[in-house]
Amino acid sequence: MIPLFSRLDFISCCNLLIYFDIGAQKKALRTFHYSLNNDGYLMLGKSENINQSTQLFTSANKKYKIFSRKINSDAQRFPELSPRFAQQSAFESSFLTVNQKRTTKIFLLIQGLDDAIDEVLVAEFMPASVVINHQ
Repeated sequence: MIPLFSRLDFISCCNLLIYFDIGAQKKALRTFHYSLNNDGYLMLGKSENINQSTQLFTSANKKYKIFSRKINSDAQRFPELSPRFAQQSAFESSFLTVNQKRTTKIFLLIQGLDDAIDEVLVAEFMPASVVINHQ
């Protein structure tokens, strides 16, 4: 899944990250990094920071918590929507020695179910949005 909006010049994300744990903050910042143009900016709330993602952004204005997007080699890689696939690696590896075909089928069924769940969650709970540009 790719973000709804990409190639943005500016993202304002004030007082959202403070409600996320570190893992979710990193994922959100990777998504913002992916969505911004090379010369794009990210603005955070007064209590937020990018300490866990300094490889993605650099400070442009400390007073107003504005950060500019760093250009790096993995800029076009979009982070996965769900970490469940990584969590299943232990499940998958425990059955690999027992029955390779059965494990592969089970894993594919679980992956398909996870994709379906993600689609329903996005469709049902994603807020309505409006994009305004110069056109």
